[in-house]
Amino acid sequence: MKRSQVTAAGSALLGVVVGVLTNIATDGWPLAVVAALVVAAIAWVALEFWRAGGAEDDGGTSEEDTIDQRARRVAGTVTGLRRTGGQGKRATVRQEIDNVTAGGEILGVDETKR
Repeated sequence: MKRSQVTAAGSALLGVVVGVLTNIATDGWPLAVVAALVVAAIAWVALEFWRAGGAEDDGGTSEEDTIDQRARRVAGTVTGLRRTGGQGKRATVRQEIDNVTAGGEILGVDETKR
């Protein structure tokens, strides 16, 4: 889960708890109202969780970056992603280059071991 999802769901749950404690302190509730409150609280927490990003589909962690590059003219070296010292996140590099001059170089991913 993302940190923002936990924060959003916790915020909604805390709001429900504060409301319940306030109302219990001032008046008793019938069972039907308590059941309706539980259903509403679950729906609220689910909505906030979904709004904060939904469930991850890759084991709970985001392991991929996407890099988009666009250049009209390249006279030197353009590198989409440079990795040093081993494996990192998975990455998708998309490059749109119009013109590469003499001596120009395009690298999608540079995995130099430094």
